[in-house]
Amino acid sequence: MPFKNFLKPVFFLLLIITIIVFMLLLKNNATVGERVPSLPEAIKLAKRYTPLIFVENTDITLPGPRKRVLYGFDKNGKKLVVWVRNGNEPPNFVYLEQGITEIKAREILEARGVPKSAIRSLVLDFRATSENAKEREKITEVYWSDYVTNEEKHEVYFIDFYSGKILESKTIK
Repeated sequence: MPFKNFLKPVFFLLLIITIIVFMLLLKNNATVGERVPSLPEAIKLAKRYTPLIFVENTDITLPGPRKRVLYGFDKNGKKLVVWVRNGNEPPNFVYLEQGITEIKAREILEARGVPKSAIRSLVLDFRATSENAKEREKITEVYWSDYVTNEEKHEVYFIDFYSGKILESKTIK
């Protein structure tokens, strides 16, 4: 019976180690378990690292890594959008005058045959690469995205911000 008594503490120790390792993996994985910054945190980071001085509207991106999105203005009154992923990386931003408007993105979806009533809220998002987490990511693609619901079919559309071209659409069941 001494062997059974030995197994209980060993099992408990292995369980604790497994939990710690799992928590560390979650913490280091950017797309799993990442916390979107609160609005005050996001505004503070955006004002520190970007030209943003006034926030007009906010949103959160989906799908993919979640980011807080701030729509606002710089000191010259130019509209920009800022993405704040977390407190460890400088936010990314783009000026809205560089691409198509949300209204134009809606028109593109309607021209594709998507009913106006099925188009919900379009969110501006980006894909990027980064060699160093402490540096601002290099934006490779900026796009408008929307979940569109038609009866029992749900689709996600990605519309290129600069050209207005539909990059892809995915059906979600």
